Amino acid sequence: MKFYYSPGACSLGIHFLLEEIGIEYEGIAIHIKNGDQLKDAYLQINPKSKVPAVLRDDGSLLTEFGAPC
Repeated sequence: MKFYYSPGACSLGIHFLLEEIGIEYEGIAIHIKNGDQLKDAYLQINPKSKVPAVLRDDGSLLTEFGAPC
């Protein structure tokens, strides 16, 4: 599984969650200040150009971080 995040962004919550449940993942930093989210390489993964994005082993992509109520 690949986890696309930006340091200091809301993707930090997903990072904590992945660590807490102990799932193996590859963390890939997307530096928003550098405009990495707008580069073709990331847009091919997430056309929304936002973080977080989790590319699961089955090929599905999760791009929203909802808070449990």
